[in-house]
Amino acid sequence: MKKNILIIIVFAISSYLNAQVTTTIFPDGNAFKEFSFLNQVNKEEIPLYTMPSFNLDSIIREERELDEKGVGRPFRFGYVFNVDYKMEHGKWFKFDDKSAWCIRFKSNGAYTINFEFTDLKLNSESELYVYNSNGTVVDGPTTSKDNTTERFRHIGSALIAGEEAIIIIFESKNATQNSTIKITKVVHGFSGYIGCNLYKILFEYKYYGALVHSMVCGGITETSLVSFNTIFNKFF
Repeated sequence: MKKNILIIIVFAISSYLNAQVTTTIFPDGNAFKEFSFLNQVNKEEIPLYTMPSFNLDSIIREERELDEKGVGRPFRFGYVFNVDYKMEHGKWFKFDDKSAWCIRFKSNGAYTINFEFTDLKLNSESELYVYNSNGTVVDGPTTSKDNTTERFRHIGSALIAGEEAIIIIFESKNATQNSTIKITKVVHGFSGYIGCNLYKILFEYKYYGALVHSMVCGGITETSLVSFNTIFNKFF
C-alpha cells in the first residue's frame, strides 16, 4: 500500500516537470514576500465562483468499500466539477506597467483545489499563476511555452492547499491582444482521505518545500527519491 501511494505521488510530481512550471510551497505562509506582485490585486474585488456541494461521505465510503474488496482502479483523491469558465467570467485590473486578469474559486471543505485548463493562449510576455490567499502555495509562472496545442489540449495546475484558489494572468501593457484561457475542471481535494492526509503531512513537514523544489528544478533523482522515502516512511 505504501509503495503504491509513493508511486502515485511521484508520478503526480513528475507530470508537472514536463510542463516546466514550478510549484513553490511556503509552510510559514510568507509567499507574498517573494511574490509581492500577487498582492497588487485586492482579493475581495476578484469574482468568486463557489462550487456546489456534494455527498463526500458517500464517496469516501464507496472508496473504502472498494479498497476492502481489493478492487483495482485509478487513484481518486478528489471530486471533479466539469465547468466552463472563460475570460468573460473574470475581471481585468489595470496598473501603470501591466494589466491583470483574475478569477477566484471556492469549494467548501476542500483540503486542496486544482484545475484543468484548455485553450490556453498566453502572450509571449504574459505569466499565469495559481495561488491561495493565505500565502502557502504558488503555482507558476506558466508562460507561453506552456500554451495548449492541437496535440496537447489540456494543462493542469498543481494542488493548491485550502478551499479557495485564485487564478491570475499578468499581461504586458504592450500586448496587442489579450491572452485567453478556458477552465474546464475544478477538483475538490478530499479532506480526511488518504491522498490529502498525505499531502497535509508532507505540507506540514517543512522539508517538503525543499524536496519539491529539488524535484522540479533538478529532476527526480535518486537522492530526491531517497529523501521522499525517508519522509514517507516516517509517517506510514
